[in-house]
Amino acid sequence: MKQTILFLLMLIALPLSAQDMSVFEKRVYTVNSQSLPYRIMFPKDYNPNKKYPLVIFLHGAGERGTDNEKHLKNGGQWLVDNLQSDYPAIVIAPQCPEIGYWVNAKREVLPKGSPMKFKFTFYKDSAANTSMKLLMALTKEWINSGKINKKQVYVGGLSMGGMGTYELLIRMPKTFAAAFIMCGAVDIDWFTAHNKKTPLWLFHGAIDQVVPVNYARDAFKLLNDGKREIKYTEYPGVYHNSWDNTFKEPGVFSWLFSHKK
Repeated sequence: MKQTILFLLMLIALPLSAQDMSVFEKRVYTVNSQSLPYRIMFPKDYNPNKKYPLVIFLHGAGERGTDNEKHLKNGGQWLVDNLQSDYPAIVIAPQCPEIGYWVNAKREVLPKGSPMKFKFTFYKDSAANTSMKLLMALTKEWINSGKINKKQVYVGGLSMGGMGTYELLIRMPKTFAAAFIMCGAVDIDWFTAHNKKTPLWLFHGAIDQVVPVNYARDAFKLLNDGKREIKYTEYPGVYHNSWDNTFKEPGVFSWLFSHKK
């Protein structure tokens, strides 16, 4: 009896995130000897005979690797809290390799004293890199698995994952019903040339020194042309970690799931 009570107390003492992350199964997607680790979460009371919305979540550069764990550090709990019960969905969170990037872009470190830490150059109209090719193939495989409601496929991400979200929308423009992007960036001419309609909700910190806020401001200005639905939330006094604010933002998933193809 004492051992049972002790065990229950140990469970209670565990951080909530440590318990909840176990709902994400570890898997690896492999094509032609190229592999992409990913975690997948099914809704509570999952019914294999039912078709569910699909949410793709892309992490930032700091969570790259092969451990298939740390890419849930920022956002994993948020996904569990919202997409297991309130908005039941199948959630896929892939992990980009440590030497890779979701997008074809060059990141230059700027000299000390510069107002920004990095400069980004996007190679528009280039072929997808290996990570993006695997991500696209994985997405298509799940969409065609018979388990997904094809009218409710969504994507979102933060920082490098926000950039990856933009590029996925460029390369698969007719796939996603809506998308959310936290502190992301893109070559806006490349984006508008390939994606005309996908509804977007952009989030950015006003004093972001890693990905300049002008990427979001310019995107909102240029994409708010009446041809698509677009929202923009800017957080005054917030640096690069604007995702912490977005995770507390009410209505993100109600807005997301209100859109269907």
